[in-house]
Amino acid sequence: VEVERPPPGPGARILLVDDDTVLLSVLADSDLPSVTQETAIWSAGPPLGSVLGQFIEGGIESILSH
Repeated sequence: VEVERPPPGPGARILLVDDDTVLLSVLADSDLPSVTQETAIWSAGPPLGSVLGQFIEGGIESILSH
């Protein structure tokens, strides 16, 4: 997949380990210029990890299909 320009917004990193394990992190954007640290959540196992994984996979598929 070739990406010409990333979408606007804060920087984010996503790690989908399996169907139930997710690591999601973001950096603050221009709305919070004093925040320079990364904020992250980790979830392993159902129900939260499963739901997050489904949302993330759906979002990635939506981006790739455009």
